[in-house]
Amino acid sequence: DEGWWAPSSDPRLASKQEAVALPPPDAPVSATYEFVPHLAHRRRVYDWPNPWVATNWGLHNEGTPDPEVVEWLVIDRGLAGPAVEILDRLLDDGEFEAVFESDDIVVARRAGSGPSSPPR
Repeated sequence: DEGWWAPSSDPRLASKQEAVALPPPDAPVSATYEFVPHLAHRRRVYDWPNPWVATNWGLHNEGTPDPEVVEWLVIDRGLAGPAVEILDRLLDDGEFEAVFESDDIVVARRAGSGPSSPPR
């Protein structure tokens, strides 16, 4: 329980754990960097704001996939930086629907991509 990332010192830990548990294990996800390692067991996981904006992608940010492949978002608004505007647009336009919002963490799934309630 000591060190820089002591598990008992994060008041948002329960929200973070719930957020990463929501996307199905095979669903393509774009997530802010602290969530990526917890979602990396899947075939496709992108470091937000990839693939909408090429950031640290490939050698020269070339060849990003079509954002249409992403089915879920797991975003900590505090870590999203200026790309939080992309998240807000995706939610406002109805392209994605929020299924979880707590402690400035948003989990959203592509509209029309699954059952009306998220998996648990």
